[in-house]
Amino acid sequence: MIDLLPAIQSLRLVLFIKIALLIILGLYAVFALMVFNQVRSFNKVIFLTSNKSTILQLVTLVYLLACVSLFLLTLVIV
Repeated sequence: MIDLLPAIQSLRLVLFIKIALLIILGLYAVFALMVFNQVRSFNKVIFLTSNKSTILQLVTLVYLLACVSLFLLTLVIV
């Protein structure tokens, strides 16, 4: 008789790791969204109209898009 219990337990562990990874990446994407909103609101409050403010907003937007794309890519792969 073949013992399937070790195989089932290893599948449960892999599934747990995948779900934990998705939750962590989801929270990281929410944090990136919060950073983007904070930078945008700080620029409105301080009234920075120089190139530095637009560059900073662009960097945070790229950061947000990278985090969201990483989450979606992980969701598709897992």
